Amino acid sequence: MQFLEKEICQITEGVWNDLLGLGVSPIAEAEAQNGGGKTLTGSVRIKGGWQGEVRLQCSAELARRAAVVMFRVELEKVTPDQVRDAVGELTNMTGGNLKALLPPPCQLSLPTVTEENNGNSPGPDGQLRSHIFFQCQGQPFSVTLLESSKDPAGNSEAGQEK
Repeated sequence: MQFLEKEICQITEGVWNDLLGLGVSPIAEAEAQNGGGKTLTGSVRIKGGWQGEVRLQCSAELARRAAVVMFRVELEKVTPDQVRDAVGELTNMTGGNLKALLPPPCQLSLPTVTEENNGNSPGPDGQLRSHIFFQCQGQPFSVTLLESSKDPAGNSEAGQEK
């Protein structure tokens, strides 16, 4: 069992259903191959009583579908900014709900969204605590929780007295 796996599944399902009216379900990693196309990765940092990052990665196609629903526009009229905003908002809501389960006090950063080609994603920036795969409308996506080994001032905890 991964760290907060059950909670991440419940939060992710709730966010996608409440915000977009779209159902999601957890899937095995082997089922999550996206074919190597363009992906978008949203991330939010958590600082305070717990240090880390929440990432949501999905195909460009799923991000476009989310933007269509979120902004109530036709698929042909959705803009790249709306696509990035949709991924950012899904990431922000997922991270905000997870933050509430972590040791207080914690603060959440504003979301950032990056685009990658061929399914490449940014490398881990901390210890991988959870990486859970989901499916929505036949498209895979994942939620990753990374725990940082740095204190709020940005200093490495290695070698410090406790």
